[in-house]
Amino acid sequence: MDEQLIIYVDTLIYNQAKKIIEDLGLDLETAINIFLGRVIETKSIPFDYSYMKSKFEMEDYILDFNFKEAVKKALDEAKEKGLPIARFDSKKECSYIEYPDGHRVYHTRKD
Repeated sequence: MDEQLIIYVDTLIYNQAKKIIEDLGLDLETAINIFLGRVIETKSIPFDYSYMKSKFEMEDYILDFNFKEAVKKALDEAKEKGLPIARFDSKKECSYIEYPDGHRVYHTRKD
């Protein structure tokens, strides 16, 4: 006999996790069963969760994740459209524009 599980999940976490799980070819029920199986197998939470100690830390993590995903998407779209992209070179410590053909034009400082 199967048990029914009713849980409340943050909407952002739910939507992102559901998309990733579906992209992996699974449904949410299967993914949860896999997770619970690993809990039984390892007799622990099968990943390091110490960095998510509070709801605020979790919200910060989600915001950071969403921001990075949005930036990646915007950069991918710009590349697909053949647009130049502004970037920062941490070794040279200056910004530059990267053009579709790969050449870069660095910003020169006027101190």
